[in-house]
Amino acid sequence: MGTEAFFLDSSMVERVAVNHLVVGSTPTRGFIKLFWLFQFFICISSKIRYNLYIRLNYLNEEIKMEKTTKVDGKFYKHGIEKSRQESADRMTKAQAQNNIPVLAENQILHLIDIAKNGLPDCYGSFDEFLYDFWPDFSWSMTQAIPEIKAVLADSRFKKIVSVLKETWGIDMEKELQDGLAGAQL
Repeated sequence: MGTEAFFLDSSMVERVAVNHLVVGSTPTRGFIKLFWLFQFFICISSKIRYNLYIRLNYLNEEIKMEKTTKVDGKFYKHGIEKSRQESADRMTKAQAQNNIPVLAENQILHLIDIAKNGLPDCYGSFDEFLYDFWPDFSWSMTQAIPEIKAVLADSRFKKIVSVLKETWGIDMEKELQDGLAGAQL
């Protein structure tokens, strides 16, 4: 029973009480006691439901943490500030080189970090990470295509692919080739 039913029940009782007053009949003491007892029950039951909701959410977070931390070498704990700092550091390193496009270098550095450290524990799987991976390329297809090609052609990428395939069971080279094929349509 959700909160919608809870509000529906309480408003029905209030309507009955108002109808009693509008019609002109005086509500009996028993009815008034019953009305306030019902209001008290609704208040207590909503607090119980709220506490149960909080406990279930807490348990869900505990289960999520167990799922991500029990897998050795795949996930690491991080916070928002740490993640922002890691991202800024990667971008600074990427901007310092002149060999390939900056965003391509940033993606390679990001994949190297994942190959070394694993994924941040905010991700449940590598597939979830890919939703954040692709938007880090240029949003313009004319710029994204050379960036993806640069990542595929980079000498470090072969090592990254083998580590990611071994650790995560994902073929990152195929993932990028598929993305490149879709971008060139």
